Amino acid sequence: MFDNFDYSLVDFGEGRKLERFGDLLVDRPSPQSICNKSYNKDIWDRVDAYFDREKGWILKDESSSDWEISIFDSKVKLRFASAGQVGIFPEQYENWDFLRKISLSMGEDERILNVFSYTGVSNIALKGFGGEIVHLDGSKSSVNWAKENARLNELKCKVRFIVEDAMTFMVKEVKRGKRYNGFILDPPEFGRGPGGDWSLKRDIELLTDILNRITDRPRFFIFTTHSQWVDKKNLRKYLSRIDFLKKYLDIFELKIKSESGKFLDMGLCGRWSSIIV
Repeated sequence: MFDNFDYSLVDFGEGRKLERFGDLLVDRPSPQSICNKSYNKDIWDRVDAYFDREKGWILKDESSSDWEISIFDSKVKLRFASAGQVGIFPEQYENWDFLRKISLSMGEDERILNVFSYTGVSNIALKGFGGEIVHLDGSKSSVNWAKENARLNELKCKVRFIVEDAMTFMVKEVKRGKRYNGFILDPPEFGRGPGGDWSLKRDIELLTDILNRITDRPRFFIFTTHSQWVDKKNLRKYLSRIDFLKKYLDIFELKIKSESGKFLDMGLCGRWSSIIV
């Protein structure tokens, strides 16, 4: 249950989750949902959209394939995309709220690197930030979607949208002598982009080494993962390789509370800030 967010997790169980995005009720796969459903079949049958792993999206009304929802004082464009995605990860709500608050305490000369940044909801949360955001993702369609979201909202900051393999780009930034003050990273377990592929297990140590080399006057850091092999102990071990994260790094679970009162585990987050919020 969230404040100022047009979303709710209605129920989950038996490998599925039932969510409300604005006016639309959506039923899609959820591997973490191993418990029994709390609500009866009548509630689940009211869906506007159902994702089937073989058939894809099954819509009650084809005209509802694109729509908007609100979060805080902003708008986010959603659509029924591949692999059961809709363009937003609600478990990131706490981080968006954090970004919204710290954005007002950062200077216009500061820079933020948003990596594996998908549709750019974090950029929207930072709409009060007056500096520069580099939005980096290997998917051209995701970056175009992020541009749509940026146009929907009055962003004070400048956003550079870049389609490139994350590691390739960051290595280039090291060579160019570029530095960043804030970091947002939400890497997948595996990924493939232009010029390279990504494996969290294989590349996380290299990632932390690169981050050490492109950091200047660090202000905040957010790293989220949905990987099954990363627990709190492992996440702290890997992130503590980053010099400014050796102390005061907060590791917590990403959870969503359903309308029926159950909590759905959605991964882990490592977060640090030199700004008091």
